[in-house]
Amino acid sequence: MSLRDEFTSNYTCSPPDNLPQAFAQRLTFLSCLRKKEKHSVYLVKDRQTGEKQILKLTEKGAPNNLGREYALLSKKDRPGIPSAVLFDRDASGREYLLRSYAEGDTRKNLLER
Repeated sequence: MSLRDEFTSNYTCSPPDNLPQAFAQRLTFLSCLRKKEKHSVYLVKDRQTGEKQILKLTEKGAPNNLGREYALLSKKDRPGIPSAVLFDRDASGREYLLRSYAEGDTRKNLLER
């Protein structure tokens, strides 16, 4: 497999199964930034505003941290800090957080520098 094929298979994606309607109708999925057993992170585009956003979701049985993140981001309104857009928790315990996309380097790269 070429590097291009490997990158494409790792970072392209389709919407996750069982996505709540509020998210499914609103978002176009651009890429999968992280996919692990208990949580996933996607770069999405809001069909209403055209803005890039980040969708985080947890699987059933994962720690419930996205509600706290939503509450914290809802209180922040500063440049460079993402703002909360939408949060939902389904009957099975899955959590979904939609937040603004902050252009720039990753936290990991900043710390390494």
